[in-house]
Amino acid sequence: MAQQKTADTFQLTPDGVARLKAERDRLLTARGTKSRDEEEEILVINRRLSEIQFILEHCRIIEPPRGGTRRVVKLGATVIVDHNGKDIEFTIVGTIEAD
Repeated sequence: MAQQKTADTFQLTPDGVARLKAERDRLLTARGTKSRDEEEEILVINRRLSEIQFILEHCRIIEPPRGGTRRVVKLGATVIVDHNGKDIEFTIVGTIEAD
């Protein structure tokens, strides 16, 4: 991930921030269990921890839109799509959270 971004570059939902923090905590725990013989794995973990920290330091939390028109979908909104008679729910997120 290029880290030449400026502040407020990343837009995350509150759930996205929580997921990144949980991943950070899991990685910190995993790093603590590695031995010196696993230097390459430690480097990979450290790289991802740096990315997560950068994102968290340079993000803006987006809240779901309140009220307003139902004809416009914005970041943070949850929409329900009818697909072959089955409702599927999606939350519109920024690029960091998209999968």
